[in-house]
Amino acid sequence: MATKKIRSILEGCARKGRTITYGELGDLIGRQNPQGSWPELDAICDEDSKAGRPDLSLLVVYKDIDLPGKFGEEPRKPEDWTEEMVKQYRRDRDAVYDYYRSGSG
Repeated sequence: MATKKIRSILEGCARKGRTITYGELGDLIGRQNPQGSWPELDAICDEDSKAGRPDLSLLVVYKDIDLPGKFGEEPRKPEDWTEEMVKQYRRDRDAVYDYYRSGSG
């Protein structure tokens, strides 16, 4: 049930062309501690991949660096990000925005 609510929140963010922090998302769904594992985001990533859609979970980011905690198949800490990874993330994030703004999602 939380996955469906999270997907709806993220679709709204995508249509507005914005990211959301883990803390903001946690507040919206009533999660006490937004740090740590988010199996709902993993499920959304898997669903989107199987359906050929851009990955909505990319819109959930660390507050301080505006980058997600997972990119590709691997968890990412803020210090793990390289300049090239940031560029690729921004392209992928923009693809999410484009998809949902075009009325496809």
